[in-house]
Amino acid sequence: MIDANSGLATSAWLGKTQQGNDPIGRKAAVDRGNTIHTLSSAEAQEFIKVAQAIDDEWVADMTKRGFDGKKLLQTARDLIAKHART
Repeated sequence: MIDANSGLATSAWLGKTQQGNDPIGRKAAVDRGNTIHTLSSAEAQEFIKVAQAIDDEWVADMTKRGFDGKKLLQTARDLIAKHART
């Protein structure tokens, strides 16, 4: 939605702004005594496996609406991989 209405530059700026403020929010949560849970690599992989059903449903819905759901999902994954922190 942001890309379609404001452009890729605005989307990138918003992402960087959010990412830059994440440590502030995390510190506030820790300072309040909240527990921060970090998934292990194995837990993360299991989550991805279980969540696959959501991707499948979304692709089916987009395809039903006349879009190429598989292509849209792959494009999103490619962009995430391209812009992810390593």
